[in-house]
Parts: sequence; C-alpha cells; structure tokens
Amino acid sequence: MRKFDKCVVLTRVGSFYELYFEHAEEYGPLLNLKVAQKKTKAGPVYMSGFPFFQLDRFLKILVQDLNKYVAISEEFPNDASEKVKFGGLDFDRKVTRVVTPGTLIDEKFMDPYENNYLLSIHTTSSTSQIDAQAVDPIEQPSAS
Repeated sequence: MRKFDKCVVLTRVGSFYELYFEHAEEYGPLLNLKVAQKKTKAGPVYMSGFPFFQLDRFLKILVQDLNKYVAISEEFPNDASEKVKFGGLDFDRKVTRVVTPGTLIDEKFMDPYENNYLLSIHTTSSTSQIDAQAVDPIEQPSAS
C-alpha cells in the first residue's frame, strides 16, 4: 500500500474486492459498506468489501463523486514453484490498474448530455504545440 499511498486500494479476494486498514475505516461508511474488524497480534485489522460485479458502481462513487484515485489489485494464481517462493501462498496480488478522474473514460461513466473535453499536448525539441478540442456527444459532425 505504500507504493500507492495516494490511492484507495481495492484488493481482489476471491469474488470480492476488499478495502483494508484505514481505507476500510474511512471509505467503508461512505460507500455504505459494513466495516469488520479482525483482532491480530499486531493490532486490529479493519476490512470491508463488495462483490466483484459491483466494481463499476463503486469506482463511479470513488472516482467521480469523491474525486479519489483508485488502485485495483487483482489476484494471480501461483504455481508450485512460486508457492515455495511466496511462503505457500496460493495467490500473488498485483496492482493492474490505477483509475483517476482523468482516466475514467468508459462510456458507461460519461454523461451523454454533458460536454467532454480532450486536451492533447505535443512537444518537439524546437517548438511546442498545444491543441485543445471540445467534444460534444450530441452534435455529430456532418458528413460532407
């Protein structure tokens, strides 16, 4: 989690995405999720989660509504030799995607009645060029 300290980390565990520690405490109630606590020798571990098929719903809330960065950690099965390397763990977990307000561009998250702006910046060694274009999903360019 230290590498993604500016992100809300969602960790895939079986058929759920889980939030742990301070993320569970802070965002669990905001997402209307129950927060559980497991007591360990190192202290309490807070956790909350939701079914994997609801990922889009919670991404929309976290990224669009709460303006947060989200790191999605998926699980990958370990073969026999990797199990020895990772202390007998069946799965290795790696962040596969970081979603930010600027990268949430899936159609299902975009309002078709709102302007969406695109900015492109191109630089070369001798000149700089900036091109800004407004994209209006309602008005389509006419074919000529």
